[in-house]
Amino acid sequence: MEFGGGTGTQLETICRRMEAFQKQAIVSVEEPYEEYLKQYVTTIESLSNACLDIVYSGPIQDYYGRSVEDLRAMKAYPERLQDRVLALHVLYHAINIFDQDMDPQKNLKQAASAMYTILKPGGEMVIHMAGHDEVLIGAVSLKCLESLFPNTKENFKIKYEVFRKQLFEGGFVEVLNTSFPMFTAKMHCEEVTYLNVLSTIEEVGASASVPCLHGLWADQSPFDVRVLQFCIDYAKSEGYKHGLYRDSKGMWCFPIKEYYITIKKVERE
Repeated sequence: MEFGGGTGTQLETICRRMEAFQKQAIVSVEEPYEEYLKQYVTTIESLSNACLDIVYSGPIQDYYGRSVEDLRAMKAYPERLQDRVLALHVLYHAINIFDQDMDPQKNLKQAASAMYTILKPGGEMVIHMAGHDEVLIGAVSLKCLESLFPNTKENFKIKYEVFRKQLFEGGFVEVLNTSFPMFTAKMHCEEVTYLNVLSTIEEVGASASVPCLHGLWADQSPFDVRVLQFCIDYAKSEGYKHGLYRDSKGMWCFPIKEYYITIKKVERE
């Protein structure tokens, strides 16, 4: 099952690799955006070695505080436990920095536990996240929030501190083992740093603007052009302090840090 499936491009890549080994995939997906979900369905239906089971249009918050039976009745969970659960760039949306009463520890536990619950014994949850707080994107986002949405600045810092301690440094294992005493969670985290290369400063600003709005899955307000413009201007004037530079071909380059996390669900003896 994939949470926050987007348009299905990442799972399509996985399925095409599986095809080389003559492996089949039964896919369930949660994705709040209807247009993305339609594209996801089209993508999976175009594959010869994959078929769809549950297709749920709703946010991860719908899973908070509900039983497995309730979620299956809502057609938000498949009937069978899953070999793999994918959460690729989705856990940012579990915590809304615009909520002044946010509880990031609780929200992360609710989201990750909902994913862990549907895993079969021996199955793995795969999480892919960026360490935005450590690099250019995080620095620009923080300055933007400080300027345009000052009440969210501390929440942004707290959110990424929770990600760091619980996911990147492995603290969440204890949470899962306490919540699921019949199982042992075995976590592995790999940190990867690579160079992001973009052709224009506007693209750099657009990349940096995304974390400013993470968590606003239900927001229907018009796009706030101030966010994009601030991020472009700040990247242009201050980006060099955070590793931004132009190479000999005129391309804009800056480091990105990402984390690949697997959590295996093992039955206790």
